[in-house]
Amino acid sequence: PGNIFKDFQRALLGLRDQGVLLSIASKNNLDDVLEVFDKHTDCLLKKSDFSSMQIHWEDKASSIEVISEELNIGLDTIVFFDDNPVERDWVRKQLPNVKVIEVPKNSMDYLKALNESTFFDRLTVTNEDRARADIYQREQQKKIDLNKSVSVDDFLKDLKMTVNIGFSNDITITRIVQLLNKTNQFNLTTKRYSSADVTKIILNGGKVLWLSAADRYGDNGIVGVSILVKIKEKDWLIDSMLLSCRVIGRKIETVFLAEIIEILRGYNADVVYGQYLPTKKNNIVSDFYNQHSFQLTDKKNNFWKFNLNESYIIKPNYIEVSIKND
Repeated sequence: PGNIFKDFQRALLGLRDQGVLLSIASKNNLDDVLEVFDKHTDCLLKKSDFSSMQIHWEDKASSIEVISEELNIGLDTIVFFDDNPVERDWVRKQLPNVKVIEVPKNSMDYLKALNESTFFDRLTVTNEDRARADIYQREQQKKIDLNKSVSVDDFLKDLKMTVNIGFSNDITITRIVQLLNKTNQFNLTTKRYSSADVTKIILNGGKVLWLSAADRYGDNGIVGVSILVKIKEKDWLIDSMLLSCRVIGRKIETVFLAEIIEILRGYNADVVYGQYLPTKKNNIVSDFYNQHSFQLTDKKNNFWKFNLNESYIIKPNYIEVSIKND
């Protein structure tokens, strides 16, 4: 019977390797749970495999909310697996956006229930997916170090951040499309595009940019995308601009926008327009263009204008930038 649980743990580790973050919401004594990880020889999962652990005697819906905030992910991206029907029912009622797997009574069917839930089905797995769990663990360490810092600016300078910006190609398009279709918070328009759509934009003269970021903790991979469309001879539109939530607040967004402006300056652009399309989740960028010297030109449709002949965007000097040519 123990092999059933080992197989289930192997399946969870497999999901982790595909980019699924593992977390614990447990009603238990913390020391008792940690002892299992440290001393139980049949426990394949280790403490280091989990991105967040809420182990106490509070209710599990509250624990899931803390996990969501801690990892900066939406409740609608969380899947709850619990063998107690009372706990499952409680989470369903308290957090209707959380996906709850109906776990069978017989533990021999746990793995089948996990696989047949279809919540983890995907056609492709990117390098960023494979590294996601490790990246989130590094993010937790950053938060700890930030709390120890004298100031946010000192912490950001000490991160030794580097940014690479390049143009979409056959290697990067899968990750670009993934970000376009799943990024909600730092996403100015939340437009969704397929690989075919992105290819068509490029064929029609548009520019599709990616941004990767790294720091002294490690490489975050591709975390940003922007789509630029020419609307007149010297006028361009930022059709899409987005960043993964894990790099928000580090001034990388300012660097990205500044480099977008400079790239368009190289295409002899005079004016760049940007648009903010509000959703329930992207309020964080509602004032983005205003903060970066764009002027509101169409209040109804939320269009903003930047004149390249009159203005520059000042970017922080502690982020090293490299541009990969078109």
